[in-house]
Amino acid sequence: MTAKQFAVLACLARRAGTVVSKVEILDEVWDEAYEFPYYGMGINFAVVDRHGTVLLAQAELAWYVRESGLTFPTSPPEPDEGNTSFGHIEVLLRPARDGERAPHDGREVTLVTYNVNPTGGEDAADIEATVYMLISPIDAETAVAPVDYWLLRGLPVAVLFVAAIAWWAAGRALKPVERMRSELARITAAEMSSRVPEPTTGDELTRLAVTMNATLDRLADAAERQRRFVADAARDRGHGGAGLGLAIARDIAVRHGGRLYLADSDDGACLTAEIPAVSPASPG
Repeated sequence: MTAKQFAVLACLARRAGTVVSKVEILDEVWDEAYEFPYYGMGINFAVVDRHGTVLLAQAELAWYVRESGLTFPTSPPEPDEGNTSFGHIEVLLRPARDGERAPHDGREVTLVTYNVNPTGGEDAADIEATVYMLISPIDAETAVAPVDYWLLRGLPVAVLFVAAIAWWAAGRALKPVERMRSELARITAAEMSSRVPEPTTGDELTRLAVTMNATLDRLADAAERQRRFVADAARDRGHGGAGLGLAIARDIAVRHGGRLYLADSDDGACLTAEIPAVSPASPG
């Protein structure tokens, strides 16, 4: 026999031979929130009248009403949009006044609400009571706890694995660039015949290799023309020339606002002077 049941028997015994109403029993024996004995059923709910007075409470909601002074709205809560009866509110479950601890202490939880309207209408004035049901986050946390456990331990391994794959993929993608670099390192002023390999992927690396080879072709052509010019100058010097003709021709062209052009031919270097024409002065 529970303490509540014993208190009811004691109340009836003190009033033996008289009729005791249910209201009198509730006023004398039961707490403000009567906890209905749903044996074996962990249902957290409370029934509250339209003025916020608790009529019935069960499980943890009954404990918080009794021990920490949990209160409910003094008017029926508004239902959710698109619904006529069901809604929800957020409440903070405070610790008990005597310091006793409970699983939901300090948590802001969701209470699902259901407005009881005997008329079946939507007028708030006809609502007789509201049922509040606690949606405990502990059940969800317990369900995802194994996932969190393995995520905390598996995440570093997954990060290392992804990093290794990224390093391998980056190295594989940059291999053509390394081959280009090694070929460029072999090119010298004396040996300019090397060219970078051109990938067959048709992407940006291919276009880069084509552009680099075209640039190397132009550099090799310029170097060849310079060698021919030097060879021609040396040959002239071997035949008694000292390069004074070139200097004189340049000086004459510059003095007359002209230019010198040097071109290669199969027979050697060809020097061309361009001097603007000067109109003859009119007789004085």
